[in-house]
Amino acid sequence: MDIIIAAGSTLAIPPAGYKTLFINTEDSNILSWKDSAGVVTRFGGQDDGGDCCACDIATIQAKAWSCALESGVVTAEQYNTWIAQGVKVTETKTDDGQGNTTCEVVIGPQTPNIVPTAIAIIPADNTLAIAGTKQFYPQFTPLNTTNQAVVWTSSDVTKATVDATGLMTGVAAGVTTLTLYSVADMSILASRVITVS
Repeated sequence: MDIIIAAGSTLAIPPAGYKTLFINTEDSNILSWKDSAGVVTRFGGQDDGGDCCACDIATIQAKAWSCALESGVVTAEQYNTWIAQGVKVTETKTDDGQGNTTCEVVIGPQTPNIVPTAIAIIPADNTLAIAGTKQFYPQFTPLNTTNQAVVWTSSDVTKATVDATGLMTGVAAGVTTLTLYSVADMSILASRVITVS
């Protein structure tokens, strides 16, 4: 992925579901997004005119990251990974009642993205009756994997089928391989030979 250095108004509107990351020359060279509605947003949240500490600090941080990106200290791929993991700005304000306001700002993932390292099929059963059903489930490692979406497949649907929930149905006598894929990383999978009788 490349970071575009351009005026936001010159960038094409990206397709639905996509955002264009760019350094906005119309806005003090701040890292910004342009979404499929054509809306340009500063990194770190909406700019409300600098009325909050979070917006000010997000601006400073975005400028620093712009410099890092341009100098190659932070790659575009790394930056995109941070965004995908939910990097954002959170602000907490406290007032001591005497006109003094303290701002605490956290710049980082609000919900860490826990990636899967392995997946297993449970229960540990490899038999299925003709016209019978059996419910299988995914078990992720680590157990608190963020994206637990999966895809189930049967290698021979003339022997047994499996639906999107892992419910397997026997069709005819024989064997088929039940395979479970992690949507977060399709290279992480588990397989089991199922005998239908």
